[in-house]
Amino acid sequence: MNIDDVGVEAGRDVVGASRSITVPSVDAVKANRRLRSGLGAGAAAVLAVGAIAIGSAVSTPDDDRSVGTTVPVATTTRPTMTTTTRPADTTIPPQASDGGFIPPTVTRDGRTEVTLRLLDGSIVTLSYSADLDLTSGGFTSLLAGRLGDDVNRNGRTIETRYGSIEGFVEELDLARDQIDRASRTSVLREDDPGRVERWEFGWIAYLLFEFDGWTAAVWDGVPGGPNPVMSDQDQQAWASLLGGTVDGDGFLTLTGAAPLHLVPAWDERGPSGPDGQIDGASGGLGIFLNDCDRMGDTLADETYDPPVFAWCDVETNTLFFAFGNSAEINQKLHETLEVRRLNVAEVGWVKPTVPVFVPPTSTEGDRTVLPLTFPDGSQVELVYPAGIDLTSHGVGPYSSGYLRAIGRDFNIYFGTVEETLSRFTVEQLGAYPDADGNPVGFYHLADYGLEVNHLAFEFDGWTVLVYDYTTRFDGGAATMSDEQRATWARSFHGRVDQAGFLILTADPPLRLAEAGDHAGPSLSVGGEHAGLGLVVGPCEPYEDPQADPTSGQFSWCDPVAGMVVHASGDAEFIALMREQLEIRRP
Repeated sequence: MNIDDVGVEAGRDVVGASRSITVPSVDAVKANRRLRSGLGAGAAAVLAVGAIAIGSAVSTPDDDRSVGTTVPVATTTRPTMTTTTRPADTTIPPQASDGGFIPPTVTRDGRTEVTLRLLDGSIVTLSYSADLDLTSGGFTSLLAGRLGDDVNRNGRTIETRYGSIEGFVEELDLARDQIDRASRTSVLREDDPGRVERWEFGWIAYLLFEFDGWTAAVWDGVPGGPNPVMSDQDQQAWASLLGGTVDGDGFLTLTGAAPLHLVPAWDERGPSGPDGQIDGASGGLGIFLNDCDRMGDTLADETYDPPVFAWCDVETNTLFFAFGNSAEINQKLHETLEVRRLNVAEVGWVKPTVPVFVPPTSTEGDRTVLPLTFPDGSQVELVYPAGIDLTSHGVGPYSSGYLRAIGRDFNIYFGTVEETLSRFTVEQLGAYPDADGNPVGFYHLADYGLEVNHLAFEFDGWTVLVYDYTTRFDGGAATMSDEQRATWARSFHGRVDQAGFLILTADPPLRLAEAGDHAGPSLSVGGEHAGLGLVVGPCEPYEDPQADPTSGQFSWCDPVAGMVVHASGDAEFIALMREQLEIRRP
């Protein structure tokens, strides 16, 4: 990436977020509502909006029928709610037909309870007002998988529909108006343990799996189209490695045998699943596990037809998108929906332990004092009301450096190189000696894709990854030479101060960004539900007109301290920081 592209891709984004989210066009929503299956050309409306709005790292088909429309935050009054009346105590067993799968529900004491099993086996129980029908239209779920380390094999979305492969093809034809263009191109597996067929629909193709009455669809490109096409070998690998079982209530669970990996709920790189959607006469509800950090703890009421409403259940870190038939239904869901149970599956492997650096604090009366040191050695003290959690999720430093005309920003992790690399699929490509003759490893980390490799520096328990492009990017024009990587290795240094903060230095010709430079030294600090991004350097007082305190993001300049502050959290937290945060220079 170019040094001017610092942001999410660089590993840390401390810039205040925009107050817009992206939603599908009305036609796409209506077509997808009719189909009720996964992302891309056949996406369920709720899942599609959630994936686009949050910013998925999972590849999805490039299809002009699901192009989004960005709309500003707004609130409006909608027509009367669509509700249903059920007996005081009602148990509805699961119902399945080629038209869809209706999950079992129990209604008592004015509330309906539904327990859903997502494709990875995660279980979530929801309770909501009994006069809302959210299930009669059926349940769908979404997951993603990665085959090996090739970036073109990553991010394949797996969408599901209860019913036969023929029923899936028919509905997809109707939704995309391509009845004459659907064609089966191959049969990858016969009936044992279930059929796997490949179908093409214009510019997109699907591998269609049959699992005990369910159809699972893995998208693929077509020759000459805009999306990557799996090789015959990859198609056969998917056909043999993706498995599925159906439990006693009728829910489908997917499994993957190595090298096919299914994305777990704790994955931090986007809404790649497991996600689910229920639909009924009152509208639809999308459920995104472990995705609150993608949108902040904010409420987004988007006005279009049908209306969209999004919120986060902080205690379970679950993001909800409601597509009620009216704004009143969305509001009622937001006010009454409860998560009664959440068991998150691990999809076949254990989440790695991620160490965090929690800095020491002190107290002055009823206020907390948090000393901070930036990567350039600059120091400040944050003073704020006691009881505010700004440290439990640790401190994240950020900076960048230049070697003549080559600029690189850093991904910085607390922990050793060994601990850091355990998060990734790793191939060591070589090593270069540092100033003391110790090796600095040069690695390909598959999770970053084919276009990037990394030098991995370890400084007193901190790891700094410095990226380099592979020859796949721009034909190698932006790739450093062996000599340039060797210069980085012997010229880049780091140490830890008495409090444990990382300080970076460099010998010429390597130069590190200074306070006030683009991609200059900064820190992020955060707790369970809120955080601050701090960018050191002179600034002029301002208030970002796009950053409304009620949106969950707000930025301002403290000219005395020489600091830009980006606050993320609810409106109460942002107001408290604006009014009572004191930044002191020691």
